[in-house]
Amino acid sequence: MSAPTGRLQPQRFAALPSHLTSENKFWNSFKVPIVAKEYAAVTNINFSQSSPYDFAVTSGTRIQIYGASSRSVKKTIARFKDTVYSGNIRNDGKLIVAGDATGLIQVFDTATRSVLRSLNSHNLPVRVTKFCPYEATSFLSGSDDKTVRVWDLSTGRTTVELTGHEDYVRCASWSSATRLVSGSYDGTVHLWDIRSSNPKVMSWSHGEAVDAVLSMKSGTAVISAGGPSVKVWDLVAGRSIPMKTLINHQKSVTCLTTNADESRLLSGGLDGHVKIYNVADWKVVHGIKYSAPILSLGLSPDNRNLVTGMVNGTLSIRSRRVEKKPSELSQRKLFLGGVGSAFGVQQQKKPTYKGQNDDFYVEEVRRKRLRPYDKALKTFNYADALDMAIQNGSPILIVTMFVELMNIGGLRTALMNRDDLSLTPILNFLRKYMQDPRFVKVLCQVASTIIDIYGVFLGGSVLVEKAILKLKEKVEREAAIAQQASELSGMLQMLIA
Repeated sequence: MSAPTGRLQPQRFAALPSHLTSENKFWNSFKVPIVAKEYAAVTNINFSQSSPYDFAVTSGTRIQIYGASSRSVKKTIARFKDTVYSGNIRNDGKLIVAGDATGLIQVFDTATRSVLRSLNSHNLPVRVTKFCPYEATSFLSGSDDKTVRVWDLSTGRTTVELTGHEDYVRCASWSSATRLVSGSYDGTVHLWDIRSSNPKVMSWSHGEAVDAVLSMKSGTAVISAGGPSVKVWDLVAGRSIPMKTLINHQKSVTCLTTNADESRLLSGGLDGHVKIYNVADWKVVHGIKYSAPILSLGLSPDNRNLVTGMVNGTLSIRSRRVEKKPSELSQRKLFLGGVGSAFGVQQQKKPTYKGQNDDFYVEEVRRKRLRPYDKALKTFNYADALDMAIQNGSPILIVTMFVELMNIGGLRTALMNRDDLSLTPILNFLRKYMQDPRFVKVLCQVASTIIDIYGVFLGGSVLVEKAILKLKEKVEREAAIAQQASELSGMLQMLIA
């Protein structure tokens, strides 16, 4: 009795280089997007640095606090009479500060939403407010009145007023407990030391109106964004020219942020793109396209939520799924198995009876059902088997079918007696995958067999002749590339010798 015919096993080929890098896979894992619609442009997004990493969204005349897990609004602060800017959460998550278009600055209790401080020293809109991450009782403010102020939260008074910008101050960032960086529409970036009588320590010219500045926690670099460029300034060298200039946006860059360990820099612009840079070499490692110009951007400290705010009021929240470790209770349930009874008791499944120790237990071996092309091969219908593989569309399956037909001596039989409609798909497949190094050896044999069979009949069908001419052009092009590669290899060998 002959052995039963098995299923056709796919050929194993060397894996091609993936076009997706580890960076692409990581950033593409931010899925399950939630799109919320605010009443006005989303001008600022700020994440709490304490768990559970909720975030504040500034839009219109209110600040909304979203839950990191639920990704929905938990609280709304609407105590402003005019447009509010730059809602910023303190590191412990207990306070939030913001300024508005009248020059008013207010500090709120996050839990109760009550106003703790109301400060009105700026004459024009306050565009940026930020708590000091190194000292809980200090925060800064930057205004269109061209000044930057440092405040003492306990007294509600200005400790330092920094003047030196010649236009609106739109961004600022703490560098340490006593140093901060500010950017202005006059195109300059200033580094200040609030302990000194002459607080302006360094100044750089960005060249265009500065919309965002970021000070790295390492204290060695400052990043500024203005126009379509992002510039990196070296604090250690103290040079007046940027250490690196990144021009990867088509329109103005409006926001900057980093991941938790500052190994990646993210920039968002009015071109609707978010660019992610590797800080080691400042090269773009990934990009994300959004539907509208971007004004604000935030990444959670645990790298799980990526939030983007846009000009049209759209708020995009993308989350990355993180597999949780099974708890002790879930592991116990998994161990007990079964279905819970009405009394909440876990019932263990009864094991399948396999006889006693001296019994011989015969297990039933289930055979895998043959697929249509397997049945066609079994009945020697080689042409039908090849047609079914072509219809399947998988290149691995089609090449596997070619190899199987060669091994059993049925390739010529499968290719003979075909009309133009059944031969053209085979020729198109050869043309499409002829350059693939995994398939080229097999496909060359198939092409040679087709030419041997139908060479004398060329000209009888327009479709077949057109397909063969395209295949000929493809082969000639690949041959020219191979010739150039061979010449280059010879040149390199001469240099090495």
